[in-house]
Amino acid sequence: MFKRPARAHLFVRVDLFDFPGSVINFGSAGQLVLTNANKVSNAPHWQETTTSKEIVLDLSTDILFDCDSAVLKPESVETLLNLAQYLRNVKSSAIDLNGFTDSIGSDAYNQRLSAKRASSVKQWLVKQGGIEARRLRTNGFGESQPVASNAHPDGTDNPEGRQRNRRVEVRIPR
Repeated sequence: MFKRPARAHLFVRVDLFDFPGSVINFGSAGQLVLTNANKVSNAPHWQETTTSKEIVLDLSTDILFDCDSAVLKPESVETLLNLAQYLRNVKSSAIDLNGFTDSIGSDAYNQRLSAKRASSVKQWLVKQGGIEARRLRTNGFGESQPVASNAHPDGTDNPEGRQRNRRVEVRIPR
């Protein structure tokens, strides 16, 4: 009589090719998922500001990174795919990726963390998003350019302000 093994292993041969803008991830059920940047959501996860000199895309680091980390979160893939698609349609050859932090930690630590975050976004855009590395410059500004107060007027902590200050800006000259 044939006995079925308790565990079965499935071996699959996969030929991977370089498809710029495509990403292979593991889905929630452990399956491989190929995402194409041309078929991502139309809802970007950033705030866009346009002036006569530049376009600024403000990406919240809560979407991209865990607190006190420069490792991109798996949930950031959709945002980064949208960003890569957006940047492919931009003619500028000098795009700045600027990292920022809140004021928790030393100035030197925040400077390094903000630079690492900008660098992580660049690496993803180059390796997974198909953006040419020579088009992207990274800068870390630490806590030096807040867009909101890190504390309320009475001196108590302002978590919402801190969250707004933890960001990566994409600056595209016009």
